Formats: sequence, C-alpha cells, structure tokens
Amino acid sequence: WEYFVHFISLSQVLFWSGEDRGVWGPGELQLRESGYLVFGGDAVDKGAGDIRVVKTLLTLKQRYGSRVFIVIGNRDICKLRFFAELQEGEDGGSFEKKGGAYWIPDPKPHPDYETYVQMHNLERGHISTVRWVLDCNMGCQTTTFNT
Repeated sequence: WEYFVHFISLSQVLFWSGEDRGVWGPGELQLRESGYLVFGGDAVDKGAGDIRVVKTLLTLKQRYGSRVFIVIGNRDICKLRFFAELQEGEDGGSFEKKGGAYWIPDPKPHPDYETYVQMHNLERGHISTVRWVLDCNMGCQTTTFNT
C-alpha cells in the first residue's frame, strides 16, 4: 500500500483529492482530465494493503470507466482457482488428486497438502487450503496471514 501511495505522489496522471481517508488513502484517487490509466496487474501479494489497492483501483474504474483499463496478470488469474477449490467438499487434497500445480516442476519444492496440514497442525478445510495454496503454489510465503 505504501508503495502504491508513493507511486501516486509521483504520477502525472493520478492524484489524491479531498479529505484524508486514513488507511484508505490521503484523499480520493482521481484521474486527470486528459489522463488514461492502464493497470497491468500483479500488484497484489506484495505485502500489506492488497485489498486497499484493489478497492481503490476498482473505484477509480467505476468513476472513469472508459479511461481506466485493468488487465489481470498471471498472479491475478491464479487466484481465480479459489472459486473452484473453495467449493463445498473441496480442499487442497482434491486439487492434487486432479493433477495439482502442473506449473511447479518436480521435485516439488514445497509439501503436498496433506503434509502441509500435518506440519502446521491445521485442520483440513478452506482456511488450510488458502494457506497451502498461497504458501506452496503461488509464491506468497511472505504475505500469507501475515498482513
């Protein structure tokens, strides 16, 4: 979040206006009259404030529709898998039974779901699945439940 706020302070296209909104920013994010924004994705998973960054960008898109373009990156696309893996009756183990993370070469540098759950003394379910996916499949070891 701090990097995002700093980036805005350097931008010639984006700026903050209005009252300070505390943790939600030094005002409301605005787009200059002649400006366009193309956001290239992959800004989340970098530390604290991911939800604030996404919410701020989506609000900007709602206000300036045709002048704001949001392109999702590979890390954003990977998160779409949560929709399937967090369905009733599914968890990280069922993902592995269907082939697992094919993009991670063998030997896998991280434990499988069952081993991960045992190592961290977790219960099988959605919370342990999210932790395992972020820690072991998406390279988000420094952001998982630490933000």
